[in-house]
Amino acid sequence: DTYNLIKTLDVCNYDSERQVLTSHHGIIRDEEKKCYCLGALQVPFNQMKNPTDPEELANIFNKKHKEHMDDRFIHLIRSNAIASTPVYDNYFNNTTAFRPKPEDIFKCGQTLKKTKQKYGHYGLGVDQHQKIDNYTMGLNSWKIAPNERGDKKGVPGLSCFQPH
Repeated sequence: DTYNLIKTLDVCNYDSERQVLTSHHGIIRDEEKKCYCLGALQVPFNQMKNPTDPEELANIFNKKHKEHMDDRFIHLIRSNAIASTPVYDNYFNNTTAFRPKPEDIFKCGQTLKKTKQKYGHYGLGVDQHQKIDNYTMGLNSWKIAPNERGDKKGVPGLSCFQPH
């Protein structure tokens, strides 16, 4: 179960030196619901001391992610040991179906103190220094890379970034 690995990783990271916010799908700002969204995770603006602080936002998303990953029912449902419930179905569906438009991710970054966002889903990921890395890719991402014979093949990625 990939959740054994995923539960040990942060869901997003903010590098204040480079002003880069890294996540799996990219974070968007939903003005209608008055919250930030990252997959099924939501952070209402009123839960933040400063609703334009990317570091505070990353910390809240990581805390919410850890709460979900520490929930033993998620792992039982993922392994089909117990039947899912509508609440968990909603969480899994919104997590896997979340594909924000790049322009929405960019607009959100502009609101967050003109922060750049790098996201890895179906694209290149970044290394721990927030730089594009041909070897570290987003979960479910693919890249073209030479194999042992020099043939260029698609290679799957694992996580959007590795912890420092």
